Amino acid sequence: MLMPGSGSVEAPAPPPDYDIEVIIEEDYINRSMSDNLSGSPSPVPVLGAHLDVRPGGQADFIAQVELGPFQPVIHGTVALRATPNGQLEVEIVDVRLGYLPVTMFIPSGPIDQMNADINKMMLERAGGMQARVVGVGGDETTLRFYLAADL
Repeated sequence: MLMPGSGSVEAPAPPPDYDIEVIIEEDYINRSMSDNLSGSPSPVPVLGAHLDVRPGGQADFIAQVELGPFQPVIHGTVALRATPNGQLEVEIVDVRLGYLPVTMFIPSGPIDQMNADINKMMLERAGGMQARVVGVGGDETTLRFYLAADL
């Protein structure tokens, strides 16, 4: 909880059963997202986007999309969590077009593909080590993934 005048929110404690902590800075996520927007096919072209990390493995995002002649701005919130089978999952919590809630219109296919791509990238970057995601956390500027090695 943010107390008046404290200026920061304490990150939740990591799970007790992890071997590796992966810390990803908000700036890196935004640079990567920007680089990937131009080369990724999308049912709705995304002109620009920004992610704002929040404590507890959540993030707010803002994106400008192209819908015919219109270029509206979409705001939303996602939650990142560890699944029971040890993968990372990004879940859409809320999406709004202005004040209109549009979460129900977000197709699951692109989200499922994004989750598959994220988990594939994590596996590739682990350098052959088998690991499971056992927890997700973060603070105002970082996401933290807690991994348990499968030896």
